[in-house]
Amino acid sequence: MLSHRFEMAKICGVVAALAVALAGPAMAQTRPQPRPQPRPRQANGPRFFVDLSFGVNALSKSFSQASVLPINQENGSLTARFAAKNGALFDVGGGMKLRRRLAVAVAYSHASSKAGADVTASIPHPLVFNQSRDIQGSISGAVHAESAVHVDLMWMVAATPGFELRAFAGPTFVTVRQDLISSITYSETYPFDTATFTGAPTAKQSKSTTGFNAGIDVTKYFTKSFGVGGILRATAASAKLDSPLGGQVKVRAGGLEAGAGVRLRF
Repeated sequence: MLSHRFEMAKICGVVAALAVALAGPAMAQTRPQPRPQPRPRQANGPRFFVDLSFGVNALSKSFSQASVLPINQENGSLTARFAAKNGALFDVGGGMKLRRRLAVAVAYSHASSKAGADVTASIPHPLVFNQSRDIQGSISGAVHAESAVHVDLMWMVAATPGFELRAFAGPTFVTVRQDLISSITYSETYPFDTATFTGAPTAKQSKSTTGFNAGIDVTKYFTKSFGVGGILRATAASAKLDSPLGGQVKVRAGGLEAGAGVRLRF
């Protein structure tokens, strides 16, 4: 009887040990695993920026105005050769980072200067048919102005700590305003074989056109948000202005622009 009870206890012990051995891996598999924590995002710095610059439109422009002058029942002619000098530049813009180095930006620039012009004209004789008199003179103070909107993609590079280099390019939408000669004045006395130039009034003409721009901007930041920088931009465009005396006058726009000023980012 005792041996039988001993055998039963031995069997129960073996069964219990086997149950524990089998249950161990299952419990280990069902044990909840710790959820992985998301990696903290790395800050890419300020996302927006604003630029303000003053400088010069550094490419002089030369162009000609040629017109027909109906005088004394004949057709005379006028030719004016303009030379616009370097103009003062104002440039303001801003943009937003799309990625770490890629950004989109919009800038507005305005440049203006005063141009002189050498004028020559052929004036028909009031009494003799097909006998013109040549006159010549000059004018000054003809205003040339350009207002442009530049839409650019930028590639931004931090060359060294505190310095940032941006290379940009994109389309330019520009409005050209130019004073063109609207008439000519002269003096003459009998027998009218000669005439003398006395002036050439002007009228303002304007035209909008589309071109292309590209350039670089280099900035030194003194704090996280404030710095100073310089911009160099080349713009290529041309506009055909309606002449007050008939026909059209082709004027180049843009050119090389250089400026410096304040840079902000946030």
